Amino acid sequence: MAIIQPLSAANLSALVQLENECFVGGWSQTQLIRQLEHPRGISLGIFAPDLVGFVLLSTILDEAELLQIAVDSNHRGQGLGQQLLAACTPLLEEQQIKRLMLEVRESNLAARSLYNDFGFVEDGRRKGYYASLESPTVREDAILLSLML
Repeated sequence: MAIIQPLSAANLSALVQLENECFVGGWSQTQLIRQLEHPRGISLGIFAPDLVGFVLLSTILDEAELLQIAVDSNHRGQGLGQQLLAACTPLLEEQQIKRLMLEVRESNLAARSLYNDFGFVEDGRRKGYYASLESPTVREDAILLSLML
């Protein structure tokens, strides 16, 4: 059974490992420490029993940005991403956040499906924002999404 709880410095080693497994050129350990300590940050982990997923958010005024969400490849397809997003909603509403925003690679169909199922809508695109994972000379769009809470 999966348990969702706030991440802390005690989870840093597992967070760094999972972040490196899920993202090419991801965040440094220093950046992750700053996120965990940020007063306007929300960091949740999903444990089964070890850290198998996480979500990192940042808030300002009445908006939040989903910075990263990841689920270990061995645990994908079990609805854990959906559970992480659902766990964020009441935390954001407690802070009177009205809108959750994010950007996603155009090619990341699994993430786009998750966000679509959760009710996010497309707000726009950033043309050529990301370097392609296959070739650094090829660029792909970032799709901008938001969810009104």
